[in-house]
Amino acid sequence: ARMGEAGVDQLVVLATTGGRIDHELGNWAAVAAAGVAAPAGATVEVRAVGGITWVVADTIELDEAPGTTVSMLAWGGPAVVSTSGLVWALDRDELSPFEARGVSNEIERSPARVRVHSGVVLVTRPVQGR
Repeated sequence: ARMGEAGVDQLVVLATTGGRIDHELGNWAAVAAAGVAAPAGATVEVRAVGGITWVVADTIELDEAPGTTVSMLAWGGPAVVSTSGLVWALDRDELSPFEARGVSNEIERSPARVRVHSGVVLVTRPVQGR
């Protein structure tokens, strides 16, 4: 079934990293495309060796413990983002795919929220302890 049909509201991708970088980047592009095509409210989550990544084109709530590292990276172009519950809040700030400003934020209170007003953002939580 397609996302949004027959009650499918989540796509979980189990992945590994390493090998050829061109293949890995191509896989991320395919996962991001699935996130863009997903209906509102559906989630696309990638579980990989280094942590968990969510493709966000609307809003996601993160029910993670305070102190958890969370990064936000614009994918495919600029993204306008607002957050709540993170140490360094964004309020309709633009993230560029050519900067690392969204890297290594931290959950201050849970659930934290990332809202993407425009664009696509990869929100990551590394494996605990990294």
